[in-house]
Amino acid sequence: MTKTFAIGIDCETGGLDPEKHALLSIGYALVDKSFRVISCGDFFVKANPKRVIPAALQVNGIDMKTHNQRAQHKKTVARALQNIITLHFGDKPAKIFGQNVPFDVSFLNKLSVDTGYKFKFDYGYIDTQAFTRVLKALGELPVENCKLTTLCKYFKIRIGKAHTGLSDILRTAALLRKFKRSLVLDLSPLS
Repeated sequence: MTKTFAIGIDCETGGLDPEKHALLSIGYALVDKSFRVISCGDFFVKANPKRVIPAALQVNGIDMKTHNQRAQHKKTVARALQNIITLHFGDKPAKIFGQNVPFDVSFLNKLSVDTGYKFKFDYGYIDTQAFTRVLKALGELPVENCKLTTLCKYFKIRIGKAHTGLSDILRTAALLRKFKRSLVLDLSPLS
């Protein structure tokens, strides 16, 4: 069995503030050290439409009626996510990756508070947005912004539909595979 290195998380939400807006879905991908996907899936969370702003639905393309018909209660989703993390990482904190990880973690922290399920994460995130912002600032990445859609277009990554949790985390894993293959590190001490 391939050893799990990290879990990628991408949340689709009803807005930008976890205190005001609903968590709608969680896409996850378990990867090895080369960011090859071992297992992946998604969870859909029942949400109060009053906690969802129209602008968010325009971005993620979610229809709330259809969504809530297939979604599960947030406690069920939290328990399932905790079980996945425990199965793959045991008592150790799970290494987490994604695109703008602090945003996703803010919604997972709210889910934890609301349900009582605790997620043990290693907070040394692997964040493609932070990494690509550095490359862009150094003039090494000629893109107009560091959004996942822009990065995937630049690197010719074509996986799924943008702005679904599962597709976005699979695209993020593909981006990290590409970075890992192309990085040449000189780890010798400075003299």
